[in-house]
Amino acid sequence: MQPWAYPVDLSKIRARWQQFVTDRRLDPALDPLVAASWARCFPRLNPLAPPALPCLDEQTLERVRLALFDLIATARPLMEDLHQFTEGSGLAIALLDGAACVLDVLGDPGIVRAVEAVGLRPGVYWGEGHVGTNAFALALLERTPAQVVGAEHFVALYHAWVTTAAPIYGLDGQPLGAIGIMAPAERAQPDTLGMVMAAARAIENQLQAEANLRENHQLLAELQAILEAIDQVVLVLNAQGHVIRLNRTATRVLGLDPSGILGRPLTDHIRLPPSFQEALSDPQAHREAEGALIVDGAPLEGWLGLHAVTEGRRRLGFVLTFRRSEQVHRMVARLVGAQAMMTLADIPGRSRAI
Repeated sequence: MQPWAYPVDLSKIRARWQQFVTDRRLDPALDPLVAASWARCFPRLNPLAPPALPCLDEQTLERVRLALFDLIATARPLMEDLHQFTEGSGLAIALLDGAACVLDVLGDPGIVRAVEAVGLRPGVYWGEGHVGTNAFALALLERTPAQVVGAEHFVALYHAWVTTAAPIYGLDGQPLGAIGIMAPAERAQPDTLGMVMAAARAIENQLQAEANLRENHQLLAELQAILEAIDQVVLVLNAQGHVIRLNRTATRVLGLDPSGILGRPLTDHIRLPPSFQEALSDPQAHREAEGALIVDGAPLEGWLGLHAVTEGRRRLGFVLTFRRSEQVHRMVARLVGAQAMMTLADIPGRSRAI
């Protein structure tokens, strides 16, 4: 039922359904989504007979729910909010997976019992091929919000009901499931469509936010692993000069407790050479030189590096690196010592050619 078709005339809808079932004629005023669905259902279903509803056993349903844990955990609080908002109004709120299998149903006890009696219960498939025209199936099949009122349902068993649903898209852009409402047909309202659309978008936004959070956690873990793999002092500063990250080498060489330096200004414990201190105000700073860090009043000689972290023209912070002088000298000696000269005495052999 399109929102512009309200107020609903249930008897007129029933007459259109009767005309199609009897003569296979589609009324031009019929909702195009419903008309297309009726045409698909006619060869497969008897509109006058109760549908044969496939239902998962408890163990299989539990496996399906476990596989869709994130969807259910995200949708359930929103379903409870909807129920609280509509409590006493005779609405049953349902969550389905991408195959139109009912995962959860919530509502007042009386309406839940009523919809369960006609098949809207966990584990039952509400696809068009099993139930006929209904909003849950149309939302997933047509990938659009849908509302099916009274005799717009192809199977006569559901003529006393209105179903309203909206698809929930996963991060890959494919329908992950659907959220919808089932209620007595006389309670059909166009506002219900907007309500389920808002709920579906809220679930999608929450799923996206949780995915972004997981990705950020992974990136932070990778960053920390990279820092720990670097055999020199590494301090990451934000744009205000506060220490936001450091590696274990920094705590060992500088003799600082991470809990005492993280989140605090670098200058609380460490003083940089003047040229490096000035570079902290340069959004494009990139400096390396020999110098001394003054750590809690004690000088440490070594090789300093300061590199700005930017996003476009915006300064995000700095990365400060430091190697002790003796570490640099050992590295240089190792490299120079590796360039040994060969003499004729190094060539073995006692032949005439040698």
